[in-house]
Amino acid sequence: MNNSDKMYGQGGIGFNAPPPGGYPPPGGAPGYPPQPGYPPQPGYPPQAGYPPQQPGYPPQQPGYPPQQSGYPPQGGYPPQPGYPPQQQPGYPPQQPGAYPPPQQPGGYPPPAGYPPAGYPPPSGAYPPPGQGGYPPHQGGAYPPAPGGYPPQGGYHQHPPQAAGGFPPPQPAPSNPYGAAPPAAAHSKPEPPVQQIASMSLNSAPTTQLPKYTGTVVPFSPFDKEKDAQGMRGAMKGLGTNEKEIIGILCKRTNEQRQQIKLSFKQCFGRDMIKDLKSELSGDFERVILAIMMPSADYDAECLRKAIKGLGTNDNALIEILCSRTNEELEAAKASYKTMFKRDLESDIRSDTSGDYGRLMNQMQNACRDPDSTPIDLAKAKADAQAIYTAGEKKLGTDEETFRRIFATRSWPQLNAMFQQYHQMYHKDIESVLSGELSANFKRAMQVIAHCARDKPDYFAVRLHDSMAGMGTDEDTLTRLVVSRCEKDMVQVKQRFQQRYHKSLEKWIEEDVGGDYKRALIALCGSVTR
Repeated sequence: MNNSDKMYGQGGIGFNAPPPGGYPPPGGAPGYPPQPGYPPQPGYPPQAGYPPQQPGYPPQQPGYPPQQSGYPPQGGYPPQPGYPPQQQPGYPPQQPGAYPPPQQPGGYPPPAGYPPAGYPPPSGAYPPPGQGGYPPHQGGAYPPAPGGYPPQGGYHQHPPQAAGGFPPPQPAPSNPYGAAPPAAAHSKPEPPVQQIASMSLNSAPTTQLPKYTGTVVPFSPFDKEKDAQGMRGAMKGLGTNEKEIIGILCKRTNEQRQQIKLSFKQCFGRDMIKDLKSELSGDFERVILAIMMPSADYDAECLRKAIKGLGTNDNALIEILCSRTNEELEAAKASYKTMFKRDLESDIRSDTSGDYGRLMNQMQNACRDPDSTPIDLAKAKADAQAIYTAGEKKLGTDEETFRRIFATRSWPQLNAMFQQYHQMYHKDIESVLSGELSANFKRAMQVIAHCARDKPDYFAVRLHDSMAGMGTDEDTLTRLVVSRCEKDMVQVKQRFQQRYHKSLEKWIEEDVGGDYKRALIALCGSVTR
């Protein structure tokens, strides 16, 4: 039995395992137990000269064993080409602060794909524009330009990003207020349903209000008399120069247009509005007359049109009353009374009913807290609990609690309440509204929630719906473009591009034509002069 048999057993069966048949073997075995003289002598333990001295053992190469004079050994161990790296070109780095070292043939690290292109970044830019940096923005500085990441108004489930941003654009959500009309053969495909973007639930509430920008800005240098003369020249004589009218009126603010109208009267003794009515027609006439009205008068006219006659245009009524500021609503009410000698509250009460009617009158009363009011987290939590108690917690719904909170809290305060509700009850407020409310009351409350989350996004959806499907709702399209072009149309266009992957101007160009199209595109144009 050799040494390995002693350790592992005969046949190598396990560590210290007995041999088959038992241990010691039954009946004994020759040579067991060991007889005197075992292990054999001499030679055990090894005598001098064991292990046998053979050429090359132990190794005699220089550098082994290592000397105390340093490591790695001189002469090289292991004796492999290219090691140690100190003897290769480019290592260690020769320039102070340069890492990784410049790539040299045979250098370290290996040249295949390392270091990544664009590293280290140039001073003052992160990531380096167009250098394949991280995150993978395709050109431009960091953070991305407005409309990039995060979206204005914040995000919750998916930040919709502009093309080329980070992360890549997500599939666009469809109309959150119901199915869109059936699409015609020439219409654009509807994107899959996706939840409305909201603020990050982990972000701290802030009183900083979003900065919105219109596409129509004060024209400079502005000369009201020169513009009045241009308008007169565009309308007198045979024919009408529609291009001149668009170039003047669609590139001036509402305040500047009022000055042009007054100067036209003073210079020529004529009513410019009457001249426009006599020279223009159709949708082009309607959009030009709309931009010539003061904003409050135009809102009042749209409200009257939504209410009068048989039936009610609830979409228009909800859009105006649920999206305007207190100041805009007060001005529209005053204009309504002056223009039509009627009381808006009485007309709303006679045309609507139930919780929907009560909410509409609460909205026109303009009792919402100012947006400048600091966010109160304790109040947001209390409101979230009140909404839960009035809705999901009970059988049925306490609509009055919903109306009271949604009609009076500032937009930032409402958004803070939505975040608290999600944190406390793990459900988005949009899902709660869909499950607890119904009909026009639910739709109006959803609009309030959408405007609190991201008002430009709400108007982007409305613009899309006015053009999607069979035909075009020109009244809605005109109202939306005219009412937002001086307020937040820059952000509305960004949201539209993010949702539908095509510019608003392109949609307008494909849906309408003629001078009406040119006027709308001019109103949606760039803010640059």
